[in-house]
Amino acid sequence: MTSEALFAFVREGGAYCAPLLLLAVLALLKDRSRLIDALSSKDDIIASKDAKIESLAERVIEVTTAVRTLLSGKGFPK
Repeated sequence: MTSEALFAFVREGGAYCAPLLLLAVLALLKDRSRLIDALSSKDDIIASKDAKIESLAERVIEVTTAVRTLLSGKGFPK
C-alpha cells in the first residue's frame, strides 16, 4: 500500500482509523526506545573495549621501548 493510498484510507475512515494509527505510532515509539536502549548499552561495551585496547597499546609501547633499550646496549650497566 502506498503512502497516498494509506492517507486516503485514513481520511475516508475518519474516527475508525484514528485509534489504529495511534496504536501504530505508540508501537513505533516503543520500538524506537528499545532500539535506543540497545544501542546505548552497545556504546558502553564499545567504550569499555576501546579503553582496554588503549591500555594494551600503551603497555606494548612500553615493552617495545624497554626491549629496544636493552638491545641497543644502553640498558646494561658498565
